[in-house]
Amino acid sequence: MGLSSPGSQPRNLREKEALALDWKLWDRIAETHPLIHQLTNVVTVNDCANITLACGASPVMADAPEEAAEMAAASDAVVINIGTLRQDQLDAMARAGESANKHGVPVVLDPVGAGATRLRLEAVDRLLKRVKFSVIRGNSSEIGTLCGRRSGRGVDANLDDLDSLLPSIRNLAKELQTVIAVSGPVDYVTDGKQEAYVENGTPLLTRVTGTGCMLTAVVGCCLGAGIDPFRSAILSLAAVFAVTVATQTGSHLVGSLLFPVGFSMLYLLGFDLVTGVFMLTPLAWLDRRPGVTWGQILRNWGLVFAGNFAGIFPRSLP
Repeated sequence: MGLSSPGSQPRNLREKEALALDWKLWDRIAETHPLIHQLTNVVTVNDCANITLACGASPVMADAPEEAAEMAAASDAVVINIGTLRQDQLDAMARAGESANKHGVPVVLDPVGAGATRLRLEAVDRLLKRVKFSVIRGNSSEIGTLCGRRSGRGVDANLDDLDSLLPSIRNLAKELQTVIAVSGPVDYVTDGKQEAYVENGTPLLTRVTGTGCMLTAVVGCCLGAGIDPFRSAILSLAAVFAVTVATQTGSHLVGSLLFPVGFSMLYLLGFDLVTGVFMLTPLAWLDRRPGVTWGQILRNWGLVFAGNFAGIFPRSLP
């Protein structure tokens, strides 16, 4: 991970810089138990609701236009995701966003597949004109489309040259007065004045439906807990670190050796890491990652179980 001013090169967090990532902020989610109103797509609605619960927040997935504004006003954050867009849902999104702005409720936008069709492109344009977003999170193609460089095949990213887009992303963040988070092999976050890089990407995450949608839901949880937009984006992206480590076990169980760091981060958030590792390490084997064998996977599961127990036991003491 790294923090820097726009235009500088990414650098690793060290010593005092590490203070920028205060993982105690995660406790705010469980402490405040924010209500997160999510107007999201039907493919991942259950996943987004569950990860919201795992964060310690409370999800409500109301997308009827007749109640969207009222629900948004009563919520602590609003998540808008255009993944399976319908006209009536777009109307509900606009109403919810406007109501949230009126009542001081932060809003996060996930412009899923923004460049894939004219409908999506026009929908995002409509939302940006009517709603002030605290955070906009998307992949490189989606954010590139917002910057005027339309691309994307369906909901997948196909824009690899992120560096050439950085000036446009910074300018867009300034223009919209928002935080823009671009997820990818190296995640990028900026508000136009400051920026951060989170180096934790893995290709395996693209093989699981809804990881981006769930990430946006986590951003909403952070915003709803009162964490500022810039740190909300960084912390949400950085939370993927533990999952990334679990899938990078091709180097003789380096993932197992580093896992306690990721576990500590994700435990503060309240994730059930054992389930994630049980799912992802077989995926690494199926992907024929170098050095991944069933013997190593079973050993890794044992270490993860021990790490979970060791992490939970002290917290269970009076």
